[in-house]
Amino acid sequence: MNSAGPYTFPVGTGVGYAPVTLGGVVGSGTFLVSPVDGVLTGASPLQSIQRYWTITPSGPTQANITLSYQSSDVPGGANESAFQILHQNGSGTFGFAPTSFDVPTHTFVINGVTAFSNWSVGTPLAPTAANVSISGRVVNQGGLGVAGASLTLMDATGTSRAIRTNNFGYFTLDDIRVGRTYIASVRAKGYQFEPRVISVTDDIANLDFVALP
Repeated sequence: MNSAGPYTFPVGTGVGYAPVTLGGVVGSGTFLVSPVDGVLTGASPLQSIQRYWTITPSGPTQANITLSYQSSDVPGGANESAFQILHQNGSGTFGFAPTSFDVPTHTFVINGVTAFSNWSVGTPLAPTAANVSISGRVVNQGGLGVAGASLTLMDATGTSRAIRTNNFGYFTLDDIRVGRTYIASVRAKGYQFEPRVISVTDDIANLDFVALP
């Protein structure tokens, strides 16, 4: 991959076709997408699809994920319109409000993903509340760190956190709530940067910003 996509992975298992589409890709490289039959560990068996996907990047650092599945994957009596996007990592299984979804086509979308591993659709077994850290670097077009740049992280309610980069352009924000989508923006005198939308599902150690031409 050397562009933002979208790229559709025509994957499935013996019980049906279940493609994954990745768009808004940041960074060049490849993805490996592997579908698995069965309920994701940490998901409610009665309120989650009988399928999950392992998504492994090699190079890319961010993408929008579209998950598609079969009607036969949905347990009888489940309220599909109340499903969440599910993400499993080393800390557990977390539920997120989808960026968009379409029940008739059994398609759920989440944008701004920066941590990958296992993904599904449904309801987590228990409420999830965890805090993580976000770190990265702000650099100019030549790759040199921009000192004193202001990075702001704003959630859907308008609540924001801000921090300045150190002398080498690095920053770290701690105690960031998992399960929310944020707009990350950077301001620095003499430079312009493209804002990024991120869905926080785990610690992020590569939220880097490069100055625009």
